[in-house]
Amino acid sequence: MSWKRVIRLVLAGACVAGLTACAIHALQYSEPADDQAAELLVSTDGPMALLFFRDAARCTDALQVPQPKPGSTSYKIPANREFAFKFFYFGGPYNLLAACPEEILSFYPDKGKQYRLHYTLDRDRQDCQWTLTENDGGRETPVKATEREHDPNFTSFAGEGLWCKAKASP
Repeated sequence: MSWKRVIRLVLAGACVAGLTACAIHALQYSEPADDQAAELLVSTDGPMALLFFRDAARCTDALQVPQPKPGSTSYKIPANREFAFKFFYFGGPYNLLAACPEEILSFYPDKGKQYRLHYTLDRDRQDCQWTLTENDGGRETPVKATEREHDPNFTSFAGEGLWCKAKASP
């Protein structure tokens, strides 16, 4: 292989890496800059993956957020409109995809309110439990959240068609 070809390959690789870095950066979550925000506290007892969706109705444009650590992690989220997010355990002894599949939830946070997602692994039953509550003057009250699931009508990664829909009631 000639040195000119090697240089072209290296430059092409650098361009692809640069574009990838821009794309990854573009998919990072930015907290609301205005006062139209609420707080979401995520409490977990194990390593957890979390994504917020830019388009809550279709669950598209997944945005990367700093991953919650065991304990409690706080996020500022947009208020007064539908908010959707996905979460699940991953890695190590918590790799229980069958017992703890990914969950997609949506709800309508109110400006200035504090919400808490409690996500725990029940090691005896080998399944996961979650609750979403609002801090109502020091009292935790349940929040009406819609469980979502992948829509079989989803047609492409470009975003056509619905990506998720409300889960059917059991």
